[in-house]
Amino acid sequence: MSRYSPSRDPAAKRIFVLFSGDAMRAKNDPPVFQRWSWGPFFPGHCLFVSDPSLYLDPNMGLAWYSGTKDFDPLQVVARKLEVIGRQLGLPAAQFYFYGSSGGGFAAIRMLTFMPDSAAISINPQTRIAEYHSKAVELYTEKCFGIRDRTKAEQKYPRRLSLIENADILRNRRIILIQNKIDKHHYEGHYKPFCAALGVGNDHSPGSTPIHRILFSHEGGHRKAESSEVFEEAMAMVTGGSL
Repeated sequence: MSRYSPSRDPAAKRIFVLFSGDAMRAKNDPPVFQRWSWGPFFPGHCLFVSDPSLYLDPNMGLAWYSGTKDFDPLQVVARKLEVIGRQLGLPAAQFYFYGSSGGGFAAIRMLTFMPDSAAISINPQTRIAEYHSKAVELYTEKCFGIRDRTKAEQKYPRRLSLIENADILRNRRIILIQNKIDKHHYEGHYKPFCAALGVGNDHSPGSTPIHRILFSHEGGHRKAESSEVFEEAMAMVTGGSL
């Protein structure tokens, strides 16, 4: 399911595709569209995508858009976007995938299906099995029939780990945005992913094709990126460096 938001620049020839993180099922039922109120601030049109796997269990708030053993939703999203691109005369390079946490994981994994597009990912998990949450076991059991997270990753490595896809992500257009105070993601996800990509883990927004923006916010993982960080990333999009 998806939701559309108009641009602050109606003439902009870009589409931002936004993926959600934890849906917090105690408060929300699917479809869940996070950051939908941010739509007017993107320099392009926005399409918000809800994770269909959330319908499989009333307690599941995070499924990383990685689907089940029989179905990968990002393949479907990619096909739909290709249709939209043809209808609007937009090349794949004008699609920008955006998300934080589990949505950041999905934004980057989309590049395995649409290699000419770009991803902007904030504090993402880069290996689902390394995430320090019981949400992992709920997801792997409900969607893959495997309770053990390590065994699930071993059986479905490219579906559950961006690091396993590093060989095809090294030359993709990516902005990695990481809060250094979010120690779990900074040390356990961001740094290993940079190493797998063969890039440094320093603050390097001008490094292509993989830019890194580091910031510090006491809110940790649950705090959204600051307006300054958001504007920096959007300036890279509009300035042509991404």
